[in-house]
Amino acid sequence: MAAFLAGIAFERLRLTKRLRLTKRLRLTKRLRLTKRLRLTKRLRLTESPRLVESFRPLLLAIIWAAFSATFVAACVQHGRPPVSDRSPVFGQRPEYYVVQRGDTLYSIAWRYDIEHRRLALANGVRPPYTIYPGQRLRLSVSATSGSTSVGQAKASPRVTPGNKQAPEVASSPSAPILAINWQWPTKAPVGRAFGRGNKGIDYRLQPGLTVQSAGSGDVVYAGKGLGGYRYLVIVKHSDVFLSAYSLNGGLRVREGQRIKAGAVIADTERTGRTAGTLHFEIRKDGEPVDPTSVIRG
Repeated sequence: MAAFLAGIAFERLRLTKRLRLTKRLRLTKRLRLTKRLRLTKRLRLTESPRLVESFRPLLLAIIWAAFSATFVAACVQHGRPPVSDRSPVFGQRPEYYVVQRGDTLYSIAWRYDIEHRRLALANGVRPPYTIYPGQRLRLSVSATSGSTSVGQAKASPRVTPGNKQAPEVASSPSAPILAINWQWPTKAPVGRAFGRGNKGIDYRLQPGLTVQSAGSGDVVYAGKGLGGYRYLVIVKHSDVFLSAYSLNGGLRVREGQRIKAGAVIADTERTGRTAGTLHFEIRKDGEPVDPTSVIRG
């Protein structure tokens, strides 16, 4: 009996030692795992700044590109557009154009650098050149009319007792110029002169200045602008001469309005620190001409 009890006590002691050993092993494993986790966290914290440092040039390049794109977009919308966009004419002319709401024959001709009378003749459109949304116009005509334009098909008015208007003098090229009381559209300083890719004159508008008509005539287009400008106004002075004003200020005229020389076309606008810009053009038979050769003084 004593031997049996001694055997049981020995077995209990052995089991107790095993349990203690198992607990020690478990604690050791936990400590190892804890140390590994701590070491992994330290490595991550150490590697993160290195990773950020390695990608810093790429991050700076992305930030700079986003800032540049935003700045350029703001300039195009509200301020002075890039030099390449200041002559608001599309370089690539399609074969056909579908008339959109708000278009006029004059605005389409101006956009694609076509003399308006040739565009009308090519599409069978007669004065007063009314067109409709959805109408398809053929643009594959010569860029300018030259000396033998559609206007020459129009006979000179006859002098009758009821008509005191004298016929036009076709032999004098300066007659259309003298018939228009030309004046400069603004007193703002010139930012870019005519030539070297610029089809007109760019003015640096300042607050308080107004844009005025360079001569009396009919407003044949007043609406959405081209080449980064918010508005475009086209004034027909005669069958030969048109003038155009691309700007960002508020319009003061409407299509179909008859205006005199010096009439206010738009108010200047200043957005932030960027002054507005006026792009002014004069076209003779659809061909851009230097305003200084037409406007005296």
